[in-house]
Amino acid sequence: MLYHNSLYFNSEKTENVPREILGKNRSSVKLAVAKIRTGEVPLYPDFTYVSEILEKGDLLIFNDSLMLPSSLWAKEISSGKECRIHIGQPTGKDKFLAEIRPRSDFRNISNETQFSILGTEIIGSVLERNREFPRYVEMTFSNLNEDMQKFLIKKGSPIFYEGITTAFDYTYYKNVFQTKPGSSEYPSASRPFNDEILSVLTKKGIQMSTITLHCNLASLERMEFQNSNVLLPEFYNVGNETVERVENAVASEKRVIAVGTTVARAIVSSCNGGILKSSSGITKLKIGSDTDIYPLSGIITGVHDPDSSHNDLLSAFTGDQMTMPLNAMTSAFKLGGHEFGDSVAII
Repeated sequence: MLYHNSLYFNSEKTENVPREILGKNRSSVKLAVAKIRTGEVPLYPDFTYVSEILEKGDLLIFNDSLMLPSSLWAKEISSGKECRIHIGQPTGKDKFLAEIRPRSDFRNISNETQFSILGTEIIGSVLERNREFPRYVEMTFSNLNEDMQKFLIKKGSPIFYEGITTAFDYTYYKNVFQTKPGSSEYPSASRPFNDEILSVLTKKGIQMSTITLHCNLASLERMEFQNSNVLLPEFYNVGNETVERVENAVASEKRVIAVGTTVARAIVSSCNGGILKSSSGITKLKIGSDTDIYPLSGIITGVHDPDSSHNDLLSAFTGDQMTMPLNAMTSAFKLGGHEFGDSVAII
């Protein structure tokens, strides 16, 4: 068994563990590649092979949003039950989307339910359920005398779900290019890129640029989002420099590759009439197999659950005919999912 603080893992099932804890490099994850032109789906033993599947002039676009430690330990005042409050994106002045975990204990909480944030004098109050996705609630916090971001950095911990018993150290959730705090959950697609890989890619002539998209909460199940035409609102920004680099790549017939589903949502949200424009705002865009993803021609991302909205997004790149064999390969080769798992490239 492998131990980390109060955590324990089966040594044969460590796909959702930071590779550094296992004494490895963060690029020590498998890389499955779906080749759109040929239909081939080869598997590479580690992420360093990404340099072999990219070509001179390709443009990689990264998300520069940094995850905030957005989980707060709390106690329901009326019952005394302890819980975790996952803080999502703002929904208005001094209001935030939130989810109370574990769901088994707090699935049916009512409006005006109050929680004390452990170790503070702050009281969180439920205002109402989110209309689009009632799994979530909207909350306000009294006695919060500073910006929520600053408070989370001091008192919060990274959001975690089933599979581990506590969050890992915050340093494991910081990737290359991520300099703008704001995401509630981890934009993890760029995690395997380290300085050595970036150096190799730069020498090969691979171009790089960034967008910003602050990830909202991400625990929806298929039955919750499949009948909706939108996803949770997220702030995004696509700047002039990235637009210019995309235009140059397209004009040179080079590939434009999103590093993560968040990048895909930001870029497609910024397209107007087939033209990418510099823009900033809130997107609720839900991408599926029938979505026009111009100017993107590929994506590098993590391994997603077949029932997730992320996986639906991948079908916009592959079409259903390739999504199925990719899912089959994920299962056959036991590729690890979640934040610290293996990677998939669709090019």
